[in-house]
Amino acid sequence: MISEAEKEQFRVQKEILFTSIRERFKVLPTISALAATLLVVATFNPELISVTTFVKVILAILLSIIPISLFGYLWELKIAEDKAVKWFEKYGKLNERSYFESILAYLPWIVFCILSFTIISITILIFIG
Repeated sequence: MISEAEKEQFRVQKEILFTSIRERFKVLPTISALAATLLVVATFNPELISVTTFVKVILAILLSIIPISLFGYLWELKIAEDKAVKWFEKYGKLNERSYFESILAYLPWIVFCILSFTIISITILIFIG
């Protein structure tokens, strides 16, 4: 029989799991906004500011911060989710994910990889062109 304290712990862990899953998907609109920003940067008008080596270096640094911070954010959410799942496996009942749900769980990581590749490509083009 489960005690009241264990029921409360179960409720808290369930909320942590659901919060981590929701937070992972909150990343997607942020990635979309960043992609739009990259589009503006890629079509930057040279009449607004002269593109010197210094400007290129600053732009490369700012662009590289985007995938680094997104990776950290996604990694922290993954750790929180793994801890909650581990708790459910030990103390509670956890339903198996469907194949579609398993694939969908990796969608933020897939979008992150595509965005990172785009940022790396744009950064290389900044210094080549």
